[in-house]
Amino acid sequence: MMGPRQSDQAALFYEYSLERHVPAGHLLRSIDRFVDLSKVQGHLAPFYSSTGRTSIDPELLVRMLLVGYCYGIRSERRLCEEVHLNLAYRWFCRLGLDGEVPDHSTFSKNRHGRFRDCDLLRKLFETVARRCIAEGLVDGTAFAVDASLIAADANKQRSAAGSDDVDWGGRRQDARSVREYLDTLDEAAWGAASETVPKFISRSDPAAQWTGAHKEHAFFAYADQYASEDYRKLIQSAGFRASMSRAGDCYDNAPMESFFHTLKTELIHHRHYATRQEATRDIFAYIEGFYNRIRRHSAIGYISSIEMQLKAA
Repeated sequence: MMGPRQSDQAALFYEYSLERHVPAGHLLRSIDRFVDLSKVQGHLAPFYSSTGRTSIDPELLVRMLLVGYCYGIRSERRLCEEVHLNLAYRWFCRLGLDGEVPDHSTFSKNRHGRFRDCDLLRKLFETVARRCIAEGLVDGTAFAVDASLIAADANKQRSAAGSDDVDWGGRRQDARSVREYLDTLDEAAWGAASETVPKFISRSDPAAQWTGAHKEHAFFAYADQYASEDYRKLIQSAGFRASMSRAGDCYDNAPMESFFHTLKTELIHHRHYATRQEATRDIFAYIEGFYNRIRRHSAIGYISSIEMQLKAA
C-alpha cells in the first residue's frame, strides 16, 4: 500500500554525527591520517600580537587550503562556500555542523603575510615527508619531480612586449606581484642569470610567463620545476647538462619536452610492448637508427642531427 506523504511536525531536537556521515573510504579520511598540524601555531606564534582580538585558528585555514588543493577549488571565495555546504569538508576542517567558515579575504591576508613570512608551507611539506618516511611510504634517499605549467589569470590584452622598457611607476610599491617580479630581476642568481627575452610581459602579473608549450594557443602561465640535489648530481656525473638550471624560465625544458612529444606520437603511441626490454630495444632503434640519422629537423634547417654534427665539426 502506498504510504501517505509525511507532513508531521519536525522534531524539536536532533542527534547528528558528522563522523557517521563521512564514508570510511573517503579521500579526506585517508589524508587526515597523515596530516600533522600540531606545530602550526608554534611556527606562527611570533607573527601574532600578544594582545587584541582572538584570531582565526591557522590550522583551520591550512585544512581548508588542503581541501582546495585536493579537489581543484582554485577560488578562495568558492572554497569557503563549498566548506560551508559539504559535510565531509566540515568534518575534515573540524568545524562541526554550526562552525563558522572564515571569510575568503582571510586566506589572502595570511598566505601573503604570516604563512609566507614564516615559510609555513615548506615546514608543513617537510613534516609530511618525514611522516611518509616513518610510515615506510618512501625511503627518503632520492626524489625528482617533472615540470608543470599552471595557467595564470592574466589577460593578453593588458600585456607589453618583452623588448619594451616597461614603466612600472607606482605599481612597484602598490602591487605585490610587480614588487616580487622586479626584485627577482635584480637577483644575479635568478632573473639576471637568464638571457631569454620574453615575448610578452603581463602588466598585472609579470611573474607569469608567455608560453606556447602545449602546442595550442599561447597563454600566460607559471612554470614549476623542481629536482632534488641527488638527481642533479646523478645527471651531472653521467656527463649531461641539466635543462632545468635557470629558475623561472619555462623555455629551458622546451627541447626535451618537444623530443618526448615526438617520440610518443611517432613511435610509442603506435606500439604495444610486452616487456620493458622490448620497449628499450625499439626506442633505441628509433633514436639511433631514425631520429638522429634520417629524420629532418626544422629547427636546424631541415637536416638530420648527424649532418648538423658533421657541419659543426
